[in-house]
Amino acid sequence: HEITISPLLGQVASVGNEVIKIEKSKKFTIEAINKDFQTKKSLLVRVIEEKEIEFYVSVFDPVVNEEIPLNSSSINKGTYAVYFDQEVKILWSINMMGKLVETKIGNLPLQGNHTFIAQKDEEFLFTFKTINNTQSKRISFIIFHDEKVLASNQIDSKDENNSNQYIIKQWLEKVVNVVKNLIVSLKNGFKNKD
Repeated sequence: HEITISPLLGQVASVGNEVIKIEKSKKFTIEAINKDFQTKKSLLVRVIEEKEIEFYVSVFDPVVNEEIPLNSSSINKGTYAVYFDQEVKILWSINMMGKLVETKIGNLPLQGNHTFIAQKDEEFLFTFKTINNTQSKRISFIIFHDEKVLASNQIDSKDENNSNQYIIKQWLEKVVNVVKNLIVSLKNGFKNKD
């Protein structure tokens, strides 16, 4: 009798196993032949490609009455600046098999969104688990208070410039605090290793 597995393996022993690595989905056919009988079976081995999970962030702008997509900071990926009391939406669509969880929200569908009103600095940690891999994405929001909204409705250009300077100053103070905390964490990490 003769047993073959094609493609890749050819003739094989009637008992045993073979280990091969495939990078693309492939159909294998096993064929057994003896002097009186011939049989053939096929098996499709599907390779599931794992992609990096992606999240999209938008905010609702009441002035133009529509959602506006946001880009994260070019310095600190996954960090977004939003205004106090602004509606924020995190959107995802994962086309892979697995489980998506966020530490505060809990289990999530593979396609969906989470909307919240920005009242304080927020951080979300999304974890996507598959059979072979675990991916995590951290998304942070730094809240800014728009002095133009908080101040009286009569703002001249000088007040507007001061307001913009205040927002920039507030943002820089938060960045400095984040860097200080990072330095302290690094120092503490090195102390713990000694």
